[in-house]
Amino acid sequence: GIDGATFTTDVEADISGGADINTNNGNTSFGLDATSTSLNLRAGADSIITATNGNSLSIAGDLFASLDKTGTAASPTGNVLRLSASGLDSSLTIGGDAILTARVFGAGEQESGIDAADVTGGTVIVQNGASSTIDIAGSLGINVDAFGGFVSGGGAAAGSATGGTAQIVANGGSGSGLAVAGPVSISASGTGGSVGSDCQADCGVTGGNGTGGGILIQASTISGSQLNLGSTVDLTAMGEGGAGDVAAGFATGGNVQLASRDAGAISITGDLTADASASGGFGMESSGGGGQGGGATGGFVAISFSGAASSIDLQGGSLFQADAFGGDGWATGGNATGGWVNLQAGSNGTLTADFLGASADAFGGNSEIFGTDNGLAGGTATGGRAWLQADGGGSAVIADLS
Repeated sequence: GIDGATFTTDVEADISGGADINTNNGNTSFGLDATSTSLNLRAGADSIITATNGNSLSIAGDLFASLDKTGTAASPTGNVLRLSASGLDSSLTIGGDAILTARVFGAGEQESGIDAADVTGGTVIVQNGASSTIDIAGSLGINVDAFGGFVSGGGAAAGSATGGTAQIVANGGSGSGLAVAGPVSISASGTGGSVGSDCQADCGVTGGNGTGGGILIQASTISGSQLNLGSTVDLTAMGEGGAGDVAAGFATGGNVQLASRDAGAISITGDLTADASASGGFGMESSGGGGQGGGATGGFVAISFSGAASSIDLQGGSLFQADAFGGDGWATGGNATGGWVNLQAGSNGTLTADFLGASADAFGGNSEIFGTDNGLAGGTATGGRAWLQADGGGSAVIADLS
């Protein structure tokens, strides 16, 4: 590990195990200036970068930390990466951008007739604790996507994939915030595996299922915690089914939540997109009639409040989506069911927004491929639920609603 060290040059580390970078015994700093990648970390196991014990951890320029994993086990799960600060007057500062990844890529299966690996994305948590601060001067990018393995054929199933978990949690209390000045982009999507490139026809493959993961943006627990995001915010937890010529993979949207609790405050200056949609896989052509398009069910997107009166202030345009798209199929189209968008100002909370749009639509897949009507049925579609509600002493002040 690294503890209480000063690096006057940029640092690049590539290790097979986990990394522990902290300030238990003194301040720790990396890099020359804000124009460089001051810390470039690649690790093969759970890792933490944390300011503790009232000391500072400063990264002059960009931080790049990757804990990506390529699946070798039957059902590999991604690693856990924490970027944090805890303890009175502890501070973590990044002068440039922060890119944090814990993706998982399922192993493909070259041998015909053997199913590919199922995978689950990793976990990335950015969190400050009591009386500590985190400040990122540039952008913040988090990626915990998962990709199911491919198969070559022989009646096998491609790997299923479930997106990981990504959280930004302000828990510092009054006067001790978590702030990101630049754009925030988080992806926790799951993409099912498909047919490998070496099989061109009659592969006998069932596409892998794809399920979105979970994203949490929260100010909570310690009274007066503040989360300030100073630019655009893009949150994606989509599911996408893989292609197959027996049947395509099913897709399920993930879970995206914004939660303000215990007199906390969340402020987003730019436009916000929160997407937990699902897209069924493509049913490929085969001499036996072709595959059915994959079904799809939209996920869950929510705003919630609890505890003492809290606030969420959305100063740009905000769009919340839990749509479902059935996959097209050479045989029949996939069915689709919209998800759930629940924007609820309760527990004396206050939601303000310049523009707010929400959708939980559903679109069945087509059975007409490349302009040829095969006479089979398209997929059915059932819309989901989307609502805005103020109850329990809460208020919602929306300038424009769609």
